[in-house]
Amino acid sequence: MLQEELKKEFESMKEMLSEMSLNTKEYLDVEETAKFLHLSVSSVYKLTHRSILRYSKSGGKKILFKRSDLVEYIEKGFSSTSEEYQKLTDKMIDRTFKNRR
Repeated sequence: MLQEELKKEFESMKEMLSEMSLNTKEYLDVEETAKFLHLSVSSVYKLTHRSILRYSKSGGKKILFKRSDLVEYIEKGFSSTSEEYQKLTDKMIDRTFKNRR
């Protein structure tokens, strides 16, 4: 019984360390990227194939992703606030009237 509990605790700690390394590494491989984005590996490959995710092939077959690019991809998915929409609308109105002068 004690051995099983220790084994579970060890696996839990291993998982925590793995997640911590995802937040400190500058470049992630496909599996790490999938984990970081909470996607399947095949979804990551689809995003690279559609040129949605930036990547680098380092000297051959290994694909690497820059963590800052992944964060940018996540942030693009956030919806805009009403304040941001208002600023955009104001900007568009200003441009329209500027062009008419």
